[in-house]
Amino acid sequence: MLQDPETSVWVEAQQAANGSDFFAWCGWETKYAKWGAIWRYQRDWGEYYVTTDDASRDFVADDAFSSLTVDHIYRFNFSAGAASLDDATGSVTKTTGGGVVTFTVPHVSENPILIRFK
Repeated sequence: MLQDPETSVWVEAQQAANGSDFFAWCGWETKYAKWGAIWRYQRDWGEYYVTTDDASRDFVADDAFSSLTVDHIYRFNFSAGAASLDDATGSVTKTTGGGVVTFTVPHVSENPILIRFK
C-alpha cells in the first residue's frame, strides 16, 4: 500500500514467464507523472539464472491507458554495494488490442527499468 495520499497504483503488480525466464511489472501515479517498472527475476533459488541484455519484455496495462506514451526510460544499476539511476538505451514500442495496451521494453534485466509515461 502506498502511504503518500498523492500517489496511487494504476497497474497492480503483475508477473509472467517467457519459458523459464520470469519477469514482473507494476505502475504508480504521482501528481507529476505516471510511472512503471519492469524487471526479470529468478523464481527459485535452485535455478541457474543468466540474463540476456537484449531481452525485450512487455509492460501490459488496461487499454484505458492507451493514450499514454513513453516519455523516458531509466535503469537502476547495482554495483559494489551502490546503486545509480541511469538513462536506459533503446526505444519502447506500443501496441494495442484485446483490451490492453502493451509497451515492449528493450534490455530488461534483473536491474529494474523505470518508465515515465506522458
